Amino acid sequence: MRALALAAALLAPALAAPALADPVGTYLVGGSNPGAPEATYEGTVEVVRAGPLYEVTWTIDETVYHGTAMGGRVIGERFVIGPASEADTVLAIAWEDGTVVMYAVPGGFAGEWIIPGSTAMGQETWQRLE
Repeated sequence: MRALALAAALLAPALAAPALADPVGTYLVGGSNPGAPEATYEGTVEVVRAGPLYEVTWTIDETVYHGTAMGGRVIGERFVIGPASEADTVLAIAWEDGTVVMYAVPGGFAGEWIIPGSTAMGQETWQRLE
């Protein structure tokens, strides 16, 4: 199950899909927890534009997790983060507990994430359903 104490995600190359802008949509999510690759989880993630921000909702098993995100994109070697836009390919998400993570979402996502104090990384992928 996804830990609420998520502190950071290391951006990894996006899935092999071509870079599609606009992260709004529903994704199939799957992953494993840090230090426990056998502890896998699956569910969905929904990204909805809410004015200049995004609302992000994970449903894992029967548990729902919420976050609020700013949009962004990679320009050259830099992340440019700001108000939500159809050109966004990166999300900077603040979880309910205030931690902030970044996800690259051009058609899907693949990366690692950690919990504060952990010595191992978990993995997570998003696959666009819509």
